[in-house]
Amino acid sequence: MEEDGRVGSLIPDHPVLGEKERWVTHVKDGNETRLTLTLPVINSSSNIAMVVAGSANANAVYHSLMDRYDPQAPQRVFPAKLIAPEEGDIVWYLDKDAASRIFKEELRIEKRPY
Repeated sequence: MEEDGRVGSLIPDHPVLGEKERWVTHVKDGNETRLTLTLPVINSSSNIAMVVAGSANANAVYHSLMDRYDPQAPQRVFPAKLIAPEEGDIVWYLDKDAASRIFKEELRIEKRPY
């Protein structure tokens, strides 16, 4: 995930987030055109791991995990918030900096013995 909540090449607030039929499509990002899997394909995965590190991603992590999604309300849609496997699990792996907005108290991360 990138600091704007982008997953793969799914861009926040882009019309492709509403794609229901195509498995793969293209998105235009500035002067670049990128191929991306669509949400129906990503959400059909049996297991998804979201790996996020760094304080630059803390806001996107917070909004993706903590904000309630209301499709009727005008709000910024982070693609990471829309990742929800139909039959499977999603696991978020965050470092202390990426998780910093979620936890009010200081995190204590224990080192593993190996």
